[in-house]
Amino acid sequence: MNSVFKNRNFTLVFFGALVTNIGSLFYSFTVGFYILEITGNNAALQGIYLAVCSVVYLITSLFGGVISDQCHKARIMFICDYMKGALILLATLGLFLSENNINSGLVILFVMGIFGNIIGGIFNPASSSLLPDIVDRAQLQKAQSYFSAMNSIQGIMGVLLAGILYALLPVYLLFTITGICYLVSGLSEMFIKYNYRKKEQPLTLGRTFCNMKEGFVYLYGQKSLFMVLLMFTLLNFFVTPINGNITPYFVKTDIRGAQGYLFDHIVTPEMWLSIFSICGGIASTVTAIAISKRTQKEKCGKTLKIWLTILSGVMILIAIAYFFFVQKGVSLNGFILCFCIFSSLLAMICCEVNIPAHTAVLLTVDKDNLGKVMSLIGVAVQGFIPLASLISGIILNAYGIAWLFAFCAAGFVLTDVIVVSSRYMNEI
Repeated sequence: MNSVFKNRNFTLVFFGALVTNIGSLFYSFTVGFYILEITGNNAALQGIYLAVCSVVYLITSLFGGVISDQCHKARIMFICDYMKGALILLATLGLFLSENNINSGLVILFVMGIFGNIIGGIFNPASSSLLPDIVDRAQLQKAQSYFSAMNSIQGIMGVLLAGILYALLPVYLLFTITGICYLVSGLSEMFIKYNYRKKEQPLTLGRTFCNMKEGFVYLYGQKSLFMVLLMFTLLNFFVTPINGNITPYFVKTDIRGAQGYLFDHIVTPEMWLSIFSICGGIASTVTAIAISKRTQKEKCGKTLKIWLTILSGVMILIAIAYFFFVQKGVSLNGFILCFCIFSSLLAMICCEVNIPAHTAVLLTVDKDNLGKVMSLIGVAVQGFIPLASLISGIILNAYGIAWLFAFCAAGFVLTDVIVVSSRYMNEI
C-alpha cells in the first residue's frame, strides 16, 4: 500500500469522499429518473431542475471558497455532510407522505435540490483545498491521482450499480441509502485533524464580499495560475460537446439508424454509449494509478504543453476518421472501433493534464487563498458548460456531427496555441 494511505487524515478524507461520491451518484441518478417518472417523462421540468441546481451551486461556491479559507475545513465538511444527509432523509419522508400528490413531490424535490446544492457549494471548496493541510507536499500528486482513480472507478461501477438498485428497490429506500451515505461520510470526517489557525477577523457579509474580490485579484495577479484557469475552462468547454452531445447523438442516429453494426446481435445501440464510457473510465483509472507511482515534479508546465499538443492531434484525427468512415460511408464499424480508442486516449490525456495541473495549483497557491482559488476555478470550468452544450446543440442540429467534431478540434487547437505560446505556463 502506498505510504500516502498511512496518513490517517488522508485515509479519513479518502473514505469520506468515497462514501459521499457514492451518495451523490445515487442521488443524481435517482432524482433525474424520479422526476421523469412522476411527471410522465416531462423533460422540460427535469431540465429546469438541473438548471436551477447548477446556478445555485455556482453562486454558492463563490461564498464557499471564502468560508473555507476562513473556517476549519474539516469542520465545514462534516457539518455539510450531516446537513445534507438529514435534508435527504427528511425530504424522503416528505415524498413518502405525499406519494399521490405530484405537485407536492416536485416542490420537495426542488427544495431538496436547491438546499442540497447550497450545502454542496460550501462543502466542495473546503474539500478540494484541504489536501495541502493534511498531505506532505511531496505526496500531493499521489493523493490527487488516487482521488482521480476513485472517481473513474465510481463513474464505471457507480452508474451500473445505481441503475440496478433503481430497478430493484423502491425509490424511497434508494433515497434513504443516499442520506445514510452522507451521514457515514460526516462521521468519518469528524476525526480529521490538522493545524488550523483561527483568523483574527470575524467573517461578516462585508468581509465575505471583500475576500471574494481579493480572490479574483489574487488569481488574476498570478499569471501562471490564470493561464491554468484559462486552460481548464477552454478544455472543459470543448470536451463537454463530445460527452454530452456527440456521443449520444452518434448512438441514436448513426448506430441505431444503421442496418447492421458491430456486435448488433448481442449489443444494443444504447449499450455502445456505456461501452464508450467504460473505455474512458478504464483508461483514466489506469493512467491515474500510473501517475501516482511517478516522482512528483516541481514544475509541469512544459509537460502540459506536450500533452495538449498530442490532444489536439488526436482530436483532429478523430474528426477526420468520422468524416472518412461515417460521412463518406466507408465503414461504420471502423469508426466505432476508432471511437473506443479515442475515448480511451481522451480520458488518458485529460488525466495527464488535470492531475499535474491540479497538483501545481495546490503547491503554488498559499493556503489562505486556496479555497477561493479552487472555487473560482470550479465556477469558471462549470459555468460555461450550459453555453457549450447550447452552441454544440445548434451546430449539431444545423450541420451534423462532422462539423461539431471540427468545431471541437478547432477548439483544442486554439487551446493548445494559447497555452504553448504562453511563457507563464513554464512557471507552473
